[in-house]
Amino acid sequence: MDGRTYEVWNKIKSIARSGTGIYHCADTDDKRRINELINAGYITVSWKTAQDAVFHTAVETD
Repeated sequence: MDGRTYEVWNKIKSIARSGTGIYHCADTDDKRRINELINAGYITVSWKTAQDAVFHTAVETD
């Protein structure tokens, strides 16, 4: 996980409530980082809009 992906992961952890939340992707790089977290097994996502990821964390966020 590169530094920017780690920053996105920290943002997700900070907004997660009971392991779920919505993360707004600012650009395509953010979407790529979300996909990296999905592929690594950190989160599952359903896309509310093209830019809003409704996520559920697959690992502890405490």
